[in-house]
Amino acid sequence: MGPRTAVADRILLSAMDGYRPEGDWKQRVTAVALRVREAFGRHPQLAAVWGRYASGGTGSRLVMEELLQALSTSGLPDEEIPVRYHRLAVLVAALVASEAAIGTAPPPEREQGLELFRVAVFGADPAHFPALTRFGRDILPLGAERAPACEEILAAQLADIEATIAR
Repeated sequence: MGPRTAVADRILLSAMDGYRPEGDWKQRVTAVALRVREAFGRHPQLAAVWGRYASGGTGSRLVMEELLQALSTSGLPDEEIPVRYHRLAVLVAALVASEAAIGTAPPPEREQGLELFRVAVFGADPAHFPALTRFGRDILPLGAERAPACEEILAAQLADIEATIAR
């Protein structure tokens, strides 16, 4: 394990420090995902490292074990658990890394991105971009309201798992 992946693993260790499984499987998965997001939110420069090179350390194992344990209690057939774990891991890593990327951009870069967003949305020619023109005023830039968006995306993935269990 390289030095950056070792530091990322320590962040995962800190995320799991004091964690006690509570609630049903969905609550457990959500709690771990939010803990990981919060921990990397304090160290956004390492979120992309973790997203690219999952560490093989104890922190990574703790996160993996809890997610697998939670999925095991969900009622999913055993053969579905690794697939669903992988989807959750990819989803959480992507959400954490993308949130960190926005969080580490310096203020002038964020302002420039917001201005480019405004130009793309409000400067769209209605003849060529009718849907963008119609919905443009209601579309939020990617940096806006990220926490609720992340939680909704995670909830949708969990609902998909729940639908699989019900079948």
